[in-house]
Amino acid sequence: MWVDNTRQYIPDEVAVFPRVRVQHERLLKTPGQVLARIGQFVQPHDVVAQAPGRLRVHVVDVAKELDVKPKAALKAITVEPGQTVKENDLLAQQSGLFRRRKVVAPVGGRVLQVDNQGRVLLQTMAEGETLRAGLRGKVINLMPRFGVVIESTGAFVQGVWGNGQNRVGVLRVLASSPNGTVSPEQFDVSVRGNVVVAGRTVSPEVLEAATQARVQGLIVASLRPELLELARKQEYAVVVTDGVHNEGMAPPIFEILRRCDGQEVVVNAIFNPGRPRLRPEILIPEPSTEGVPVFRPGRPLQVGDVVRIVAPPLLGRVGVVRTPWAGRGILESGLEVNGCEVTLPDGSVHFVALHAVERLTGAKLVTSQAS
Repeated sequence: MWVDNTRQYIPDEVAVFPRVRVQHERLLKTPGQVLARIGQFVQPHDVVAQAPGRLRVHVVDVAKELDVKPKAALKAITVEPGQTVKENDLLAQQSGLFRRRKVVAPVGGRVLQVDNQGRVLLQTMAEGETLRAGLRGKVINLMPRFGVVIESTGAFVQGVWGNGQNRVGVLRVLASSPNGTVSPEQFDVSVRGNVVVAGRTVSPEVLEAATQARVQGLIVASLRPELLELARKQEYAVVVTDGVHNEGMAPPIFEILRRCDGQEVVVNAIFNPGRPRLRPEILIPEPSTEGVPVFRPGRPLQVGDVVRIVAPPLLGRVGVVRTPWAGRGILESGLEVNGCEVTLPDGSVHFVALHAVERLTGAKLVTSQAS
């Protein structure tokens, strides 16, 4: 995103803070009742808001399903308005010369109407929504009818993908380095109830071993695209920190997790592609807020920012911004783009397209030539 045509560029960013105060919005999908109060300290599983279930109408087109005219469908329908049915209960039946055809209820509910087009209208009550805090912190603001803003303090890392689960456990770093990997054999009784840092990537066997070991969560740098669906089915939280290819874990992220080994961690593996700023979160909470800065996203790219490169040929590499605006340059593909200069840890300087950098806000990285 460009700012006022001043050659200031706001990059995509993820939080990578050893210590920070962060403010989280927790919102219902539909209007409801906020139960929390300002100043209240909440735990991850505390309910902060609720929304009631809503009435829904399901239309079962009997004439279409039996492939008959509406008049014949009305004769085949076996239910009446006001009648209560369960899922798979018989709604209509027609006997033929060689076989008997029937239509069953797709859901349980009350028959609202049988219309003259041979359709049965079923009324059901959708399940209500319960919104939990998802982390430890203090409620600092209320969003009437929708939710709360919770402020928490501690080490804080955002990921790029999550399987939607929310778990609390003790952080256990099994990987020996950012590029290290783990084996299924490492998931024994000693990791039960833990949130395991598994390094670069995992196999289907590791995902299964984590299930058998009853871990609370799995943190991994990258996950092959074909494993995303399998990871989504796990009951423990899965957070991918770097990408869905084969990237190693960004050194600043690995270092934060390594330093917090053995501490309590809250993993909220929320993921919504339609809301890019709604990212999976890893929080290692601490009670003190004295002297702790507040995470405020959205500033332009600056000299000294730690960035991750998200496109080949330097995909997954982490470096420091030397020049936020380096004009236009030619990539290896021949494409002319606006770019910046990034210094990698080995001291080499590279022209990188602005759209190919992602800021690791809050991260620190030592390079052999950072200027």
